[in-house]
Amino acid sequence: MPFWRLAMEDFDPVDVAEAQDDEMTAPFRPDQIIYSRADERGIVIFGNTTFREISGYRWEDLIGAPHKLIRHPDMPKGVFWLFWDRLKQGLPVVAYVKNRTKVGKHYWALALVAPCPGGYLSIRIRPQDSSRDQMAGIYSELRARETKENLKPERSAELFLEKLKEIGHSDYETFMRCTLDMEMNARASEIGKMERTRQEALDSILKLAEDSDGYVNRMSEGFRNVRAEPINMRILSNRMEDGGAAISSISQNYEVMAADMGQELAALNADDGQAFRHIRQTVAAGHFSLQAADLAAEAARELVSMRGELTAIGADTDGELAIIEQFANHSRNRANDSLKTIGAHAERLSETCRRLRRRINGLDVVKLMCRVESGRRKNADDALGGIIDRLAKFHLEIDRNLASLGRCAGGMTRNVRACR
Repeated sequence: MPFWRLAMEDFDPVDVAEAQDDEMTAPFRPDQIIYSRADERGIVIFGNTTFREISGYRWEDLIGAPHKLIRHPDMPKGVFWLFWDRLKQGLPVVAYVKNRTKVGKHYWALALVAPCPGGYLSIRIRPQDSSRDQMAGIYSELRARETKENLKPERSAELFLEKLKEIGHSDYETFMRCTLDMEMNARASEIGKMERTRQEALDSILKLAEDSDGYVNRMSEGFRNVRAEPINMRILSNRMEDGGAAISSISQNYEVMAADMGQELAALNADDGQAFRHIRQTVAAGHFSLQAADLAAEAARELVSMRGELTAIGADTDGELAIIEQFANHSRNRANDSLKTIGAHAERLSETCRRLRRRINGLDVVKLMCRVESGRRKNADDALGGIIDRLAKFHLEIDRNLASLGRCAGGMTRNVRACR
């Protein structure tokens, strides 16, 4: 039977007395990391010393035993369904899990689990109390419905996703990214290992993407509002006794050039109008991969410090370190791919700014021609002067927004470099 199906369906019965003993919590410090690895059947084939100590089992009880040995009955089947659905696709997964120890105590962990050669590796850290309490409530409600309504795991998973949407997560991917980021930052702050440079750079990229979106939207709105001005100029030209033909021609040139600029702005959101949303998603994906790599590196360092005990029981510590390093490198490569994508977006934004800058210079020339033509006429129309003044104001606003957009693009490029 495959590992994912064992995780969903093979729950051991638990005595009522044991379930009522959940007030006992096993010690799990913020600075500790639990690491274990199971084969494709879910059989434990490696664990670090922290895994043994917190679980309360002896090595001979753990190695070769099903990983479900530590599973707590409060865990909903729907959560495991989502959990293993991702693993079957070869993707890492993050989830809050409640485990039980040999003596019936329990402990909460935020688990990062990923496929690896021959099975799955799992790295767990202690979550914040507030996150644990919120998830405990959700799991309790979901588990009760599973029991009362005899829900299938897939239906339970659907209900869990609906609950995640209620607390602000559009899908499980978003939940994982936000959760790992929040828990990693909280843990780093608590144990004094906060790495600010990269965190600030990634936060800055997100802020710059939000700002860029705003500048593009304001410019797009400006171009929509200015569409009527060339038409108004042509209406006025038809009422002019002299010079009307020149004004009409100028208005047509302005209309064509303004439409071209509008298309340039539209190109920034060519991905179904979601270019900057895509940047934000890519930043989140890259950040997730970087944090996964960091967590793996820390698990490896902790494993090195436990080499003595592990060697004594015949464990292949060097082989395990190689597996962890492989996962860390894979995560770093995924992060680098995300950073490359963000860099490409930033370069595209910079190039669009340069083209728009050239085009607005052309519009300035057309606007100047209109002003000259208006001044040449003996009886200048006040309405034409009003149009020219509005165009001048519009050009000034475009200039300012383009300058700001260019700075955002440059800032994103610099922050991408800071993350590497």
